[in-house]
Amino acid sequence: MTSTITHARYDLDGTVTAGPIEGCTWSGLTPASRFWPVVQEWIDAGNEPDPYVAPPKYANADAAKAAMIQWVTDFTAMVTGPVSIDERLSWDAKEAAARAYIAETADAAQTAMIENEAAITTEDPADLAAIIITRADTFRAVVARVAGLRRKTI
Repeated sequence: MTSTITHARYDLDGTVTAGPIEGCTWSGLTPASRFWPVVQEWIDAGNEPDPYVAPPKYANADAAKAAMIQWVTDFTAMVTGPVSIDERLSWDAKEAAARAYIAETADAAQTAMIENEAAITTEDPADLAAIIITRADTFRAVVARVAGLRRKTI
């Protein structure tokens, strides 16, 4: 048999796709296959099938970017938890109030913000302020890394 193969590659399952053999490209070739002697002759001539390369996960760059944005949205939702947008919009003011409360520089509105929440949760206002600061610092660190990852992807 004379080898006519111009291209060959391994498939995910370890079989070979090669061609042309009798004018066609054949998939699923193994040593037990009818055309394996042609493949073996081609290999014996110093050739090697290309390695298996997984197909891209996304059809194009736009699909990959959309998937990344969705991942970021899903990931940050795990960080924020089931918090309404209204409450999230208050986080900057709440963080500022907590920092001022700890520093003993809080104005009346900031003090009321911390003490009113503490009254409902039955926490010490200073303890609540410390928790708010820790969560704010963690949230900002996570968001900074996620934003960097998103920007790097795009």
